[in-house]
Amino acid sequence: MDLSWRKFITKVTTGTKTKNYNRAPQVDVTDLKNETATTATYNHDKTPVSASNGDKVTYTNRIYNEGQLDGYVTEITDHLPDQLEFIAGNETNTKYGWTVDSNNSKIIKTKYLSKANETTEGDNKIKAFDGTKLDYKDVKVVCKVVSTDPM
Repeated sequence: MDLSWRKFITKVTTGTKTKNYNRAPQVDVTDLKNETATTATYNHDKTPVSASNGDKVTYTNRIYNEGQLDGYVTEITDHLPDQLEFIAGNETNTKYGWTVDSNNSKIIKTKYLSKANETTEGDNKIKAFDGTKLDYKDVKVVCKVVSTDPM
């Protein structure tokens, strides 16, 4: 199993106004299919997204399986930049099982895609690369902007 993780903004909420974004990567599996590389090419929109202090930013963590075996994600560990704060109790964060590391509030973790967390057998399984298309699973997280200063 060979997993690839991509994280991209899908929504920014300011008060009661929400702006949705389609920033999912365009995946090129040509080199993977031809066995000239072991990783697909992921083309992302890198246009900056505007957010202000207090805004809520929703990210999608997309886990692709580039390998030849089906698999599971035991745990996702993300390191938040200083400009973002995890929102405990947020409905999305609760749904996806995000928790804050007990030693560092900038590290968040989830076992949402683990085999042990399945409600129905195979729900969280990410299928192997079939030679044409990569299978993937998404896990969302919502954070609050606490600073717009680049660090």
